[in-house]
Amino acid sequence: KRTFLAFGGKRVIVEVHYEGDQVVIRQNRTSGMAYGFGLESLFLDLDENGYSELSLGGGVSWGYGDRLAIGLALRGLFASSDLEDISGTGYNVGLGVAWKYSSRERLAVAVPHLFSRMFWKFESTERLPLDASLGWTRRFGNNFTVSADLELREGTSGLYRAAPGGEWWGFPDRLALRAGFRHVSGGVEDIDQPTFGAAVKWNRLRFDYAYRFEPEILGDTHRLGLLVDF
Repeated sequence: KRTFLAFGGKRVIVEVHYEGDQVVIRQNRTSGMAYGFGLESLFLDLDENGYSELSLGGGVSWGYGDRLAIGLALRGLFASSDLEDISGTGYNVGLGVAWKYSSRERLAVAVPHLFSRMFWKFESTERLPLDASLGWTRRFGNNFTVSADLELREGTSGLYRAAPGGEWWGFPDRLALRAGFRHVSGGVEDIDQPTFGAAVKWNRLRFDYAYRFEPEILGDTHRLGLLVDF
């Protein structure tokens, strides 16, 4: 069983401009600081024994206009099990950069485990595998966006993960449909499965849903999201 819970906020900068003899007030939603907090848990039943992981953390990001954004995340890691001495604590620091290099295209690079360390009860320490992700999006027209996400991971040969997808706002600012495909190799078993999602926007609220197939040991994933525009 897996659980995800996240909360984020963005400070909107109010800018005053003069156009002739009139004062115009605009909301700048791309510059300034944003922040977020999150919780992620995993529980596994291993025959007569259980294993659990808990991750707590937060992050901050800075936007420089609509061209460049930089983010930093810090998490605490906690693992425990019914097996003797199989428990520990640790930390993880991640870094991400996004660049909008044209009016319709954006690139992003993320290193989720830039600095990490896990301290196990059986007097052993290790770091999480170093990985790097590259993401790309392009908007076609006003309602359709395509994306691609590639990931390389330490300890695996070749590409670890590839995930192309698309989003279509069939009813602009009201309803969006999403679909994609996810390939993962080098883990317990290779994954080649489709993904599906949708979004509904109503006034200042947006509800997001995503469905993802997973290997049998973890089970399929349903993700729900709520965005409130203050």
